[in-house]
Amino acid sequence: MRTKLKNELWEKIARDLNYTSGKDAKEQWRKLRECHREAIRRQQKKSGEQTTTTKPWTYQKQMEFLKPYMKNRLTAGCPSTSAPDDSQVEEEDVLSADPPSVQSNFETDQSMDTPTSKKAKKSGDPLLRKYIEDGEKRAKSREELRQKLIAQSQQEAVLQNDALHLFFMSM
Repeated sequence: MRTKLKNELWEKIARDLNYTSGKDAKEQWRKLRECHREAIRRQQKKSGEQTTTTKPWTYQKQMEFLKPYMKNRLTAGCPSTSAPDDSQVEEEDVLSADPPSVQSNFETDQSMDTPTSKKAKKSGDPLLRKYIEDGEKRAKSREELRQKLIAQSQQEAVLQNDALHLFFMSM
């Protein structure tokens, strides 16, 4: 289902940008991302490397918005080699969140390697522990209130469709 939605979104983007298909638009975006990633990699200096000025990529400023969504990761390899190799470090862009219109689909289709929640570490500090407990209590009360409001709105919707209720309200 998520793939179908993505394909539909790429088709819409393709229509907006006058591409022939969603695949073409997606491929062009992938190329731009890879060029940006490569430009950043070229500008990063290895330890002990002489400082040189490198000309920035033509569209680098326009693509800077991607930086918060990119992360470095080590690829599978031998970590004990003495000379660092370009193939050891690879930058991969990772979107932290989908656009708001796709948010509900994102919740049901989370990847296995993405943690669903971060748990606080146990701390000996009583103030910190109290702060965490208070936050959990507030979250629980907000959830209870949210459930009550949902139930109330559902009950009102049922009443508005009830013929007897409408009859008495019209008098």
